[in-house]
Amino acid sequence: MSEMDPERAKELSAVVLTKLELDLLKQLDFSLQGIDYEQWRKMGPAMRKLTESLLARHAIPRIRLRYMNNPEFNTGRTKRSHLEVFEANGTRGQEIFEHPHFMKYLHYLIFGPNLPQSIIQGFGEVIRRDGGISSGTHPLLWKFTREQARRHGYHRDPSIRGEKAEEFFRLALEWGLDVWGANQVRKEVMRLR
Repeated sequence: MSEMDPERAKELSAVVLTKLELDLLKQLDFSLQGIDYEQWRKMGPAMRKLTESLLARHAIPRIRLRYMNNPEFNTGRTKRSHLEVFEANGTRGQEIFEHPHFMKYLHYLIFGPNLPQSIIQGFGEVIRRDGGISSGTHPLLWKFTREQARRHGYHRDPSIRGEKAEEFFRLALEWGLDVWGANQVRKEVMRLR
């Protein structure tokens, strides 16, 4: 594999956490399986403190912050950013960081796209082999995306397909594709049956 640009490598890596942040992370259960109200009351403040710490020290890669703040990066029907959706639903400011629906975003902010490392690296390898991102790269990325989504079985279950399509969208953004290109990658997963 060819050498990766250090800035791009930083964008694609999990955030390096401080000891305090690691302690907060240990209090979270990203699966949210079987979480009762009392457990959630404890996780909410830990999520908020962890998010505030990451933001204060500028630890979150810029592309991940743009994903949260830029309406163009929201693949849903709304014309709002992911954060504006929280606000439109009545959750504002630091309360957003304690909301149960913020958990999936916090996972992304820390760990990046929730896809196997082989897909993350393979996507970049397609770009490197083609000499960067150009109009000719897009069909190669679409093919790679379809092959990987099928190989991992993401096409079988509509809920998994939608979730993984969003992860491919995030991956494409992190590898430097514009919103249109990232959306095309996402659509390749959504089209699979």
